[in-house]
Amino acid sequence: MLTLISFQGSCIAAKFFNLFFNYLKILVPLLTNEKNHEQWPAVVSQDVRRHVHTLKSNVYVVSGQVNGKTLLPLPVGTEKVGQDMDEGGRYVVH
Repeated sequence: MLTLISFQGSCIAAKFFNLFFNYLKILVPLLTNEKNHEQWPAVVSQDVRRHVHTLKSNVYVVSGQVNGKTLLPLPVGTEKVGQDMDEGGRYVVH
């Protein structure tokens, strides 16, 4: 009986994090888009971006724990790695 309860709990947790990841796919671009911050003070804009990154990192780490893996949070700006290309078609890492 204990195995069944823990199995059901992990399924519920996995479904919860899957749903939360889908919300993050929507919220993160909205909250980090510079165009949405045009009327905001710079301090508020920086704070929102910092909190969004912290939330995203925490969810990433906890999702690894739910799946029995060790996942480390990614540093700020890693989502932009590989998007910049030079004239030769090579990716530029800053």
